[in-house]
Amino acid sequence: MSDEKIEDGEMDQPSFDEEKLKLAVSYLEGDGVEQDYVKAEELFCNILEKIKEVYGKDHINTASTYYIIGGKYGDHEDHEKSLFYYENALSIYKKNYYKHQDITDTLSFIGNCYEGLSDYQKAIKYYKDALASDEELNGKDKENTAFYYNQISFCYESLKEYQNALNYSMKALVIRENILGTEHEDTVYVYSKIADNYFYLKNFENALVYYDKAYKAYKIIYVNENIETNNSCFSVAVCYEEMGEYEKALSYYEEALNGYEKTSGKEHSHTAATNLSIAGCHYNLNNYEKALEYDLAALEIFEKIFEEDASEISLSYNNTGTDYRALGKYDEALKYHLKALELRKKYCQVKDHIAFSFKNAGKDYEAKGDMENANKFFKESLSIYESLEGFESDAEELREFVKRTGSN
Repeated sequence: MSDEKIEDGEMDQPSFDEEKLKLAVSYLEGDGVEQDYVKAEELFCNILEKIKEVYGKDHINTASTYYIIGGKYGDHEDHEKSLFYYENALSIYKKNYYKHQDITDTLSFIGNCYEGLSDYQKAIKYYKDALASDEELNGKDKENTAFYYNQISFCYESLKEYQNALNYSMKALVIRENILGTEHEDTVYVYSKIADNYFYLKNFENALVYYDKAYKAYKIIYVNENIETNNSCFSVAVCYEEMGEYEKALSYYEEALNGYEKTSGKEHSHTAATNLSIAGCHYNLNNYEKALEYDLAALEIFEKIFEEDASEISLSYNNTGTDYRALGKYDEALKYHLKALELRKKYCQVKDHIAFSFKNAGKDYEAKGDMENANKFFKESLSIYESLEGFESDAEELREFVKRTGSN
């Protein structure tokens, strides 16, 4: 999610029928009347035409009316309509002002509209314009400056330009630490975003530093258990896991699990996902019995809260089967791997996941000494991998498996 919105700038308030505006909003939102976009738009247009008749099409009050209507559509997340009205407002403001807070705020909301429409390049342009306008009016290194840095960072992150996103988050952090201190929610938000971008850049050491800062700050900000604290704790664990420090990862995952059970409940996706992660660490530490215990716990939750087409269920079947195989219980391993394969063939659109399930079942058959079925499943896996780009090493591995199990 992007950062918080700034408050509307002060503007001239046009004299129009407030009751008609309220009615238009009611039709837009379906509040007290049946939702009707057409009637809402008719009323908004009527209000606007009356203002134009009284003040003229290029008057500040006409711009303010466009702005207000744009805001109503924005509140309803109709970004295209909102954009239309904000752009008209901006055009008129620029005819009347050389520089003004109304221009700054409108540029910002246009950026927000493009962000809502996932047109992040245009959103960046307007946020940068708003930033320049705001700095000219109000000076640099203010809280609004940090706000715009965060918005720009979010858009770069959405474009997967993580280094650019990181650069803007770092600029925001300097300002927020100076103005708000290190234990304010808005500062901690930036810690988390910096950590996210380091993580995406696979710089897990630096990601860990900032996730840990966020985690420690949230523990001070929130005395009681809180989802933000739990999420940060979980992220610290993920970094340790990526760095191969499984014992440390386990410590944080277990703390996160305890927190999620209190804030989200024992039958929640957060709780299940944390069980899954704990299982993964135990597996990497060769603690297969423990891995199985947590994978089964995750599976039980996923089966209760999701329909069978959920990828989490097939993943849990897969992991449970792998635990059983590591324990030498090949019949059980095969049972779970075949369940994973059945669901993935039925619901999964990611072909390499299906290939992976064929491979796992083939390994179970091979471990049981059933070379005929092992060979059959390895061939199915190989056929899929060979049809995909970027899986040459997987295909090469499967060719060896096919050869090993007796294919001609």
